[in-house]
Parts: sequence; C-alpha cells; structure tokens
Amino acid sequence: MTKQSLVAALLPLLLFPTLALCQDEREREKSIIELGVRGITGTVDDRSGLGGVPFSFGFRPDLLSSGINTYRDFRNGIYIPRSSILVERILDTNSYFRLQTASNGIAFQGSTLSRDQSLLATVGQYGLYKLQFVWDQTPHIFSGTTRSLYNQTSPGVWRFTGNRATLDAARLANTGAALLNALNSQVANAFPDVQKTLRKTGSGLASWNINPDWNIAVFFSRQNQLGTRPHGMCFGNSPGCFWSEVPENLNYFTDTVKVSTGIGRKSWEVQLGLRRQSFENQVPNMLVENPFSNGVNSTTVSSNGNMSLYPNNHALNMLFGGALNSGRFHFMSSVSPGRNSQNDPFVAYTTNPFLLAQAGAAAPLPLPARSLNGAFTRRMPNSAARGFSAGRIP
Repeated sequence: MTKQSLVAALLPLLLFPTLALCQDEREREKSIIELGVRGITGTVDDRSGLGGVPFSFGFRPDLLSSGINTYRDFRNGIYIPRSSILVERILDTNSYFRLQTASNGIAFQGSTLSRDQSLLATVGQYGLYKLQFVWDQTPHIFSGTTRSLYNQTSPGVWRFTGNRATLDAARLANTGAALLNALNSQVANAFPDVQKTLRKTGSGLASWNINPDWNIAVFFSRQNQLGTRPHGMCFGNSPGCFWSEVPENLNYFTDTVKVSTGIGRKSWEVQLGLRRQSFENQVPNMLVENPFSNGVNSTTVSSNGNMSLYPNNHALNMLFGGALNSGRFHFMSSVSPGRNSQNDPFVAYTTNPFLLAQAGAAAPLPLPARSLNGAFTRRMPNSAARGFSAGRIP
C-alpha cells in the first residue's frame, strides 16, 4: 500500500492518423493512436502506524512491487493506452486489416515492453473469411514484501541458504524461546523475493463462409503462467510438524483446440464441433530443504520435503447442436459428450532415506498404484422447446 503515488501522462494525448493526410475525415476517425509518457513516484507505507508491524532491518519494499501494480505495470516509459489501425482495402482487394491494442508501451528501465498489454489483429473479407490473432498478458504480484532464505537451484528444487544447524538445535530444544531466537537470527540474511507471476495468452481464429448458409471455423489458444507465489509447507507429520513458507512454482501451459462447422437455413440449423483441452505442468513436484533439519534423517525428521503440484490432465469433447422452426413452434437441442483423463505419477510418501531403509513392520507403506490412471466420460444433453401464440396480446 502506498502513502502517496503519482501516475502522470502527457495530456492531451497525441492523436496521429496512420494513413495519408489526404484521407477524408471518415477514414481518419477509424485509425488512431494514443501516445504519451507515463511516470510514477511515491513511497511505500513502512507499517509504522497504529496496529502495524514495522519492517525489520530497515527493509522498504519497492514502489513498483506494491499493491498499485498488483495487476498492472506502472513503470516510467512511453505509453500507448489505445490504438486502432484500419486498412479497408489490402492491395486494392476487398480484404481489410485491423490492428487494435490496449495498455502497451516501452519502459525506460531495461527498454522492455509493458507486462500488462493486449493486441488484436484481424484480416478478413466481410461475409467470406476472417483470420484473427489475439495476444494478451497480465502480471500478478502476490506479495511485494516477501523476503526469503530459499534459492532455486533447478526448476522445483529449493535450497535453504540460512543456518540450518541453529534451527535444528532449536527444534531439538523444543521450546518457544529457542525457536524464536533461532528464527530472529535468520531474518538479517533474508533477501527480497517478490512473489509474482506473468500470464501470457496467444490465440488464433480462422473462419470461412463456404456459402451464405455454411461456415467452418478453427480456433487455437495457448496460455502460459510463470512465476512463484507464497506457500506454507509442513515438514513432518501434521499437526506436530514444523511449518515454513516456501515459494511455490507456477509454470504450466493450457492449450485449447476447437474445430466447428454450422449450417443454417430459414427453418433449421445444425452445428457440429470437436474441442480438445490440455493442462501441462512443467514443474510436477517440488523438493525443498527442511530448514529445521541440518541434513538429518531419522524417525522424527527428514532433511527434505517433497510436494506434488497440479497434475497434467486432458479433455476431449464433441459438440452437437441443432434448432428447428416450424410455424409458431421453436425447438433447440444440444449434447456434448466427452472424456476427461489424468495420469500423473504419484509422489512417494517420504523422501527420508532412513525410513525408506526400514524393513518389516517399520517399512513405509507402498503406494497403492504408480499413478492415478483416471478417466471419466460425460454427456451433457440440453433441449428446449417454445411455442408462440397466434392470438393478439392485449
């Protein structure tokens, strides 16, 4: 939260027609670019007010990592809040081109593009075909005040950079005072680690009218989310375990492919389609060092913790729909049968080599299966009928 913040832009925004000056007024209104310079300044609340918990060791979060940028990207730079460019006849044909953007710009820091932006590009011919591309990305800051003692050595593998021996001794002492003193001695070595993600989505659409009654369309979308967010991890057997806040990996792709066709006449319409969706997690599980174990593995403590993240899954659906008009009667029906599947390997009960080496009754229980190998089939029918009175409504 900020005590004061200032977002400034050059106003009035400069409006530049993108086509030649000899165009008529109607053409200039259809193509426009809003351009300006945006800056931000201010200070972040140090939480020293009544009821607040001040930051320790003089720590002060960066303004750009504060709540003002939770879903935005207010950095100093050139800013293009909106643009719309239209070319009505490409190479003297009946095809048109339109480019629309929102919240774009180039930041002065690192000369990087705005992390909060969208773009829509369309090429087509009215009544015949349309090709469309959409790009959208949105940042999300979960916490701009996070300080951490974890360093990621490889995707999903987190090493504790603090003093594990001190925390291990406090665990053995098992007193509140010992744990508090051990934790306080680690704070000075913690480094700022803003917990944030960036979601990027690109999609494309191709649509073709074979004739005035028949259309075919293909759609594809791919989304990626990359970053980290705070997550509480339990080391040991709950509820008697030791908790630590660790960065949770977010790195996955979501893909959607849809093919559809529709035929319609004055009295009836039929639609058919096929849709496939998939979720692919690039970091299926996390291996995290236990800060309360100095490399010790025993019946009561493990050196590492292993946590499974979101599993991969797939969905395939068929789409059937139709409508019929007959006089004063209108009937609509649709059904969407599909199959969902998920088959990621299970994570073992423990990573503790001491427990894994036990035999007989002390041996850890084996997993019931190597993976879920789960799937289910669904059918979603929907029908509706309506009738219209020929009488006069008073």
